[in-house]
Amino acid sequence: MTYGIMLGSQNYRISGLLAKIRQFNQPDVSSDRYRAASKLGLAGLAEGVYCPPPGINLTAATIAQNASISAAYSQNLIDVSNNWVISKVKCQGIFGIEYGCRAYRALYGHLGLKQSENLFIINKSDKLSLNATCSFLFTFFGKLSIKSTGFWSLTVYGTDPYLVPNELGRYVIGDRSTQLKYENGDSVYGDDGASVGNGTADGTFQVLLQRADISPPDNWTSNWLSAPAGSGKLLYSIRFYSPAKAFTNGDYTFPTVDTIPAIKA
Repeated sequence: MTYGIMLGSQNYRISGLLAKIRQFNQPDVSSDRYRAASKLGLAGLAEGVYCPPPGINLTAATIAQNASISAAYSQNLIDVSNNWVISKVKCQGIFGIEYGCRAYRALYGHLGLKQSENLFIINKSDKLSLNATCSFLFTFFGKLSIKSTGFWSLTVYGTDPYLVPNELGRYVIGDRSTQLKYENGDSVYGDDGASVGNGTADGTFQVLLQRADISPPDNWTSNWLSAPAGSGKLLYSIRFYSPAKAFTNGDYTFPTVDTIPAIKA
């Protein structure tokens, strides 16, 4: 991944801005402020101005910084199950001195909540597009372990990245999805969907991620989440708000994601 917006062609201007605001945006860990200021000073950021050190190669510096940011983030991931990873606690929400992780998060999106409030899981595969002949099948091995105050959701986006228009008006599937069914037709979360685990049964259920222009048979409609039509390029995100400890201590088995032939009506 390249971070040209922050570290490439605009490097000089961004560094100048950083020099101006540095005194107002000190490290959260007060004991690290002197070290951070010294590092920035060596890079030419001091007294509110940016003066690049003589002979500095901004192109090489950009490459080195990009590699450093990516490495800092990847080194703080934990394998859980079924090709999913989660961040270490110190690399989500409150970063302390983990500046590389914070930079990666800021470049990728919002900095996010603490892991005790919201757990992000990341799939290591490159399943980011669907053609006319295939779909993704998410298999969940039981209801997801969240506290009574929380919720979970699987959401799909186009590469724009906006929600995917579809005839069902369904943009997310989760514990509020009253239509979600087990294979035998029983409701996963009950008919009212007012709280987590309304349904009395628990067991494996599946979610079909299939292009919006390829309708599945009626028995799949309740568990269908639409992917973009046409090119089928997509992004998906599974979020857990108020997650239980089972997610991080190894007790929960995360869903599998399989590529299957499109299920057509």
